[in-house]
Amino acid sequence: MISLSLAQAPAGVDPQAAVLLERAREAHGGEALRTLRTLRDVSVLTFLDPVGQPVGEMRAVSLIDLENGRLRVAFSEGDELTFIQQLKPDEGFTWTPQTGVLNLPAAQRRGLRQTFYLSYYGLRFGGENREAAELLSETTFLGMTGKAVRVTTNGFTTIYLFDADGRLLAESFWSDQLGEVNVVYEDYREVGELVLPFRLRQYVGEMLLAKIEVQALEPNVEITDADFVLP
Repeated sequence: MISLSLAQAPAGVDPQAAVLLERAREAHGGEALRTLRTLRDVSVLTFLDPVGQPVGEMRAVSLIDLENGRLRVAFSEGDELTFIQQLKPDEGFTWTPQTGVLNLPAAQRRGLRQTFYLSYYGLRFGGENREAAELLSETTFLGMTGKAVRVTTNGFTTIYLFDADGRLLAESFWSDQLGEVNVVYEDYREVGELVLPFRLRQYVGEMLLAKIEVQALEPNVEITDADFVLP
């Protein structure tokens, strides 16, 4: 298991790592991924207990505005809206029916901002605009074997695991709230010119926390200030 907590990213960008990151960007849509502005993601999250039994299910509707550094995630159970988190460049808020609107502490805002540099969102940079990138040895990670790259972008570090074609298999990063988070990406489908995963598994360390089934992905949707009005 790769562990971000055991090693810091080196300074500089390894040319071989940059080549692999460029290949990965091409494998997930190339120019369409590089120029991705926004995304609407509708997913169902199934949460599991330590022995792998389902303990709850939520629907999440995410609006990711990469162009303007904005993010909104609204969670619901059945028809009831239960929780909203949203982030703008200089502020962040959370909402529940019980608490109303609350300011997000700086640490939680940073955790949400990390989203822009993880998963396939982070692959939109290819080998460009990276503070550091290191090609690791061929690695077995959550039962899968591939080439791993440790990369730092805008202060956020993640480790990607790719197959021979540059397809993202898994990822490992550090969360201030959860610790070491590991994600497996599966069931890739074409969404316009993009190639994106529709099934994910999220682990805390080696414990499976949630299974995520994507129901819909809509790239480059219009996102306005009205979408960030809280109840």
